[in-house]
Amino acid sequence: MLDWCAGEIDVVEQDAPIEVLQTADEVILVGTTRDVQAIDKVDGRELAAPGPITLKAQEIWAREAAKGIDP
Repeated sequence: MLDWCAGEIDVVEQDAPIEVLQTADEVILVGTTRDVQAIDKVDGRELAAPGPITLKAQEIWAREAAKGIDP
């Protein structure tokens, strides 16, 4: 997913403490069985989901997955 999004979304892979979720504007779950899934609630805090970054990531995933190429 990081490779697929490079050049279209600013992505950085880094270790971060779980506390960053408390101030995140968007949270997504990415996996082979869920594709790109928006998370709408973190510890009871509602998030607008899907947000614009999530929508773009879903678009990229669908386009690239349709090519049948592993990321």
